[in-house]
Amino acid sequence: MEERLKEFEARVAIMGLEGEYARSWDVGDAAEWADLFVDDGVFEMFGVDGRDDVVHRGRGELKQFCVDMNQQFRGVHLMHLPAIRIDGDVVSSVVPFRFDYAKASEDGHEIHEVTGKYECTYALTTDGWRIKHRVERALTRRRTASYFVLP
Repeated sequence: MEERLKEFEARVAIMGLEGEYARSWDVGDAAEWADLFVDDGVFEMFGVDGRDDVVHRGRGELKQFCVDMNQQFRGVHLMHLPAIRIDGDVVSSVVPFRFDYAKASEDGHEIHEVTGKYECTYALTTDGWRIKHRVERALTRRRTASYFVLP
């Protein structure tokens, strides 16, 4: 019973962690977003559509990445429930997502949509569960033009 309770608590905590990941990025709270990773945590994005691969290591780089990206565009993550796997001390998940964002263009703003999945591993720290390694794999990207001003 104790082992089942421990696994249940881990699953609930990781779902909460994933919710905070989306919220903190979407509101541009770079320090809080970076703190969701372990000290030497890694975030990777595999390039698609001719984009370069991106790798950020450590909370300092992660925080700056969030700052830089939120200066270029603002958006919202639409996260699905993570498919969490617990195998002894190894905890991982796959999290399907869609990220809708607006980016300034010469004509106003462009609306972009990225659909993909995050592949994650986690570590239990003294501060609770944290992201150890996160890989973003974009599956589709779409862009439409729009002509409104964001606040």
